[in-house]
Amino acid sequence: MKIVMKIAAACAAVSMVFGLSGCNEVKNAENTLNSAMESLQKGDFISAAQYIEFTGDSDQESQFAQFEENQDTAAALFSKMTYTINSSEKTDGSNVKMNVTVTNADMKTVFSNVISDMFSIALSNAFASEEEQLSDEEMQNKIFELLKDGINDENVQTVTNTVDVNVAKTDGGWKVQVDSDVLDAATGGLVSTAESMGSVFGE
Repeated sequence: MKIVMKIAAACAAVSMVFGLSGCNEVKNAENTLNSAMESLQKGDFISAAQYIEFTGDSDQESQFAQFEENQDTAAALFSKMTYTINSSEKTDGSNVKMNVTVTNADMKTVFSNVISDMFSIALSNAFASEEEQLSDEEMQNKIFELLKDGINDENVQTVTNTVDVNVAKTDGGWKVQVDSDVLDAATGGLVSTAESMGSVFGE
């Protein structure tokens, strides 16, 4: 009987160790997601990049690089972002799946307003004298300025999306796996809006 009790106690101890290990890994994954999101909210893209790993479409990384190049606009966008981790589930030894709800400025609406404004500016620019015409670089800067103003508008519409996010344990530590769905949710539909605009203009 004592032997049976010892075996049972040993099994319970082993189960507890593995259970605690699983809980710790989920907590580490959640901490990684929180660190990534909080860095983005602060506009600290260098820190955010330490917690992120892009998956699938290679264009995602170049899109994130554009955030760094246009930090004022990107910082405005992510400063509007709020999120809630609804659930976390360890799917295997190196992956934790989280269900996350993200709210941000509705970039579809913001872009629609920017396009309307840019048409007016482009029309005026076309009829301006050569000395007064805006250069391509100045026009691009104007677009980002309008985007930033639209995002910072206190009456800007918001959009809420719920997305599954995988956080994986890699050689470099826990990393948030960012695919197009995750990036789109975090940016208030920026990715899908850009894709829609590209298809409209044949790009």
